[in-house]
Amino acid sequence: MIKIPFLLATAIAGCCNIASAQNSRSAKSELFEAEASFCQLAKDSGIAVAFRTFAAEDAAICRDPKLIVGRNEIAAYYKDADTSDRLEWKPIFADVASSLDLGYTYGEYDFTGVRSGKVIKQHGAFHTVWRKQKDGKWKFVVD
Repeated sequence: MIKIPFLLATAIAGCCNIASAQNSRSAKSELFEAEASFCQLAKDSGIAVAFRTFAAEDAAICRDPKLIVGRNEIAAYYKDADTSDRLEWKPIFADVASSLDLGYTYGEYDFTGVRSGKVIKQHGAFHTVWRKQKDGKWKFVVD
């Protein structure tokens, strides 16, 4: 009985599992970085710029009672947004598909804005679905 092929196959499979786990951790880290960049852009340049920049071409956002589909439509939705509005968020979890090109994040957000002279504050949860683009950047597809 030859045990070398079995041992070799086991070693190769183990290395593949290690590489796969490392790639998964790297992709999750990229998602956390994408969320951080998205949030930072919202702080620095406003909500409209951030959503237009990080939306995939076919992205969809749910804003009760509307479903807005497409980057251009998302930009149009936010074009009249109050530039004094503040939206901050932080993901607390990220995961990626084994294909390493689709993932999701969730966490909490805080919104502050002024409407009709009244300060509005909201705290809530968010979830975002991300897809890696051909250029290697992560863009959201559902928010």
